[in-house]
Amino acid sequence: MATMFIVQAGETIILQAVSSENPNLVYLKGDSAYDIAVKEGGFEGTSIEWLASLSAAAILVAKACTTEERNSLDSTVIGEHVFDITLNKPIWRNASNDGWVDALGVPI
Repeated sequence: MATMFIVQAGETIILQAVSSENPNLVYLKGDSAYDIAVKEGGFEGTSIEWLASLSAAAILVAKACTTEERNSLDSTVIGEHVFDITLNKPIWRNASNDGWVDALGVPI
């Protein structure tokens, strides 16, 4: 089973998947979900407007940052999600709010 992530870095939106069998990110090929929504669903608007129209329960939008930037965040909350571009994977703030874990719960 794979978990889907939409990562936004400025105007760039990347759709990625993480598999529980292989936690490395897999870049999806082909039309983006936004392209399909425009071509087949008749969506009119920018990719940012499309992203905003989606249900929050269906997606995770992550802040993209380097490990150094992530470690210098002023405040964090349990479960906070970021995409670490140094590690090239999504990570979350742990339950103790004193560290980070990957999709499998392994400390980073």
